[in-house]
Amino acid sequence: LYLQVVASDNAVCTLQITDTGGSHSFPAMERLAIQRGQAFILVYAVNNRKSFDNLKNYYNEILSVKSTIEGTPLMIVGNKCDCLERDVAESEGLRLAKQWSCSFIETSAKQEFHTRELFEQLLLLEKRQSMSLTEAQTHKKSGPSKSSKRAENIKNKCNLM
Repeated sequence: LYLQVVASDNAVCTLQITDTGGSHSFPAMERLAIQRGQAFILVYAVNNRKSFDNLKNYYNEILSVKSTIEGTPLMIVGNKCDCLERDVAESEGLRLAKQWSCSFIETSAKQEFHTRELFEQLLLLEKRQSMSLTEAQTHKKSGPSKSSKRAENIKNKCNLM
């Protein structure tokens, strides 16, 4: 569990990040993290084809738990873009992001390249979703719905997996 403070558009948000990498021996914990997650970052290493191929398993697991991820911020991240030898071309990551209708970015955690931008971009996606949920709620005249409660939750904190 990590906390990351991100400022974007004059707003500050504390992101609660749950890293489920390597938690295959604790599937219940992974499912709970997915169930509670409000945004998802699927990371692979550009120098490791298997990590890229495994993204589909994680994506399908998210779909299995959530039923749908329509409107849920999702990003595909190609890490280690500083590596000279690549097993996964940037175009492959872009193609997968297009297929899943999500965002894509390449980063280098080692060189701190695009790491801040990754979280800022995810926060913007989350804000847009929150705003659309809030706007949809203002058009309804009934009591608070699940979407308005979710929008209020999002305003207070962001949970990422």
